[in-house]
Amino acid sequence: KKAPQQHLMHVAYATEAGHLLMCGKEGQLYDVHGSHVHHNACLAQQLCSAVSLQKQGGSNFDFLAADSSGTFLLGRFEEDPVPMPRQSRPLGIRPQVIERFTLEDLP
Repeated sequence: KKAPQQHLMHVAYATEAGHLLMCGKEGQLYDVHGSHVHHNACLAQQLCSAVSLQKQGGSNFDFLAADSSGTFLLGRFEEDPVPMPRQSRPLGIRPQVIERFTLEDLP
């Protein structure tokens, strides 16, 4: 797990007590439980904000984030896909972007 950066862009309470979502200057999204980072991943070149989403009404997403270009990212915390042969990286649960969109994409 990566230690949070010194230059945080945004912090928001998550839907579960004791959890936070933090956005780092370098595009990292951190899932913080208490005082420890449990999951993190780089989602964009510069991530500006993120909010936790409650799963209700058939919603399948854990968070909504926005980057500096105005793109919104809907995602979940889920297992990494198995790496290709000869690739070495640790497996684990990380924020995964499921959908990207801008306001212009909406009807």
